[in-house]
Amino acid sequence: MAEPAATANEKFLALLRPIKDVALAFDIDVDEALEEYVEECVRYVQAEEGAAINWAETGLLLQGSALVFGRKVDGLHGLVYRVLEHLRTGKKEAEKNEKANAEGKAPNPEDEEEEAEDPAAP
Repeated sequence: MAEPAATANEKFLALLRPIKDVALAFDIDVDEALEEYVEECVRYVQAEEGAAINWAETGLLLQGSALVFGRKVDGLHGLVYRVLEHLRTGKKEAEKNEKANAEGKAPNPEDEEEEAEDPAAP
């Protein structure tokens, strides 16, 4: 499987490299890369009689694609939690502003900064 192995090193390198930035994981189309690899393997086996698939290379490619997909899931998970936290703190600030308006005083922006910096606040 010399021809697909040579092209796999170039075409599928993104699936085999470790990804440090979660945003970069979303640039990789795992589904398309795996479909292309399968098509190359099928063409290779059909073109050469008695050809065998390099299962070690295939396993590494599947492992790399699973890691990329996992980074995408982790990134999305973190993003959802950041949005939920932002919604939660935004709701608290709105309630605090409404309470301050009801009492007839302007909200103190210094208090809001202190609360935002306090990680122990529920």
